[in-house]
Amino acid sequence: AGQNSLTKDEYTFTGWTKSHDISGTVYAAGSEYTVTENTTFLANWKSIYADAEVVVRLNGVPMGNFEVKFKSKASGGEFLAAYEDGMYTSRLDNDGEYEIFINGIPVGVLDTDDLTRKTFDYYTVTYYGNGNDDGQADIEKTVLSNTPYALIGNTYSKTGYDFVAWNTNQNGTGSRKQAGDEVRITGETGFYAMWDARNYLVTYDVNGGNELPENIRTKYIDFGERYNQLPTPTRTGYNFLYWTLGDKMI
Repeated sequence: AGQNSLTKDEYTFTGWTKSHDISGTVYAAGSEYTVTENTTFLANWKSIYADAEVVVRLNGVPMGNFEVKFKSKASGGEFLAAYEDGMYTSRLDNDGEYEIFINGIPVGVLDTDDLTRKTFDYYTVTYYGNGNDDGQADIEKTVLSNTPYALIGNTYSKTGYDFVAWNTNQNGTGSRKQAGDEVRITGETGFYAMWDARNYLVTYDVNGGNELPENIRTKYIDFGERYNQLPTPTRTGYNFLYWTLGDKMI
């Protein structure tokens, strides 16, 4: 095939193609070709630019408040995408693979030889205190769909209770997870704090009276559990008046 001396703004010449050759075989300039019939060669051009398109959805709705950036694996050059009409777009150098970053986190790869529009779905993950009394509001995280996501540690508190796990159901009948467990999020998800009441030892000091039976002398009570009737101790020559807790009469 003949030497190429043609130029085209913003394109590079990639070879020649026979006009009737549906296979699209490309012949390099300077290569030999045996002519057996009337033949027309068409110049093939490749744009020096590639227009990339990325859609980022939050809970199914396209959003424009993310930062989308492309980084060339060949040159290291970075390109910040602009948001318009529901998608992020950027004109890239047509030099192969680009790593895609969303809010500074790598999420995928784009090849300028395959400019299929990329779509990334994010979902809101909400952590609920589920009865916490520290005044802390619900915690929301934005998580990329179907990628490993580690659950956060608990920061809620509830008087008289210890945090034991997260659960996908408020009443504890859902999937039980620990902080740090990895899950894959495929839709809006809530995790509810699960609490165990602290267990307290109640001990009676008869203060000179006759010892109480063993099964009454000490007892474990959960926080908030009602202790029904306090025992009545005995002491020879005395009438029992009341129990005290600290400086409070009971």
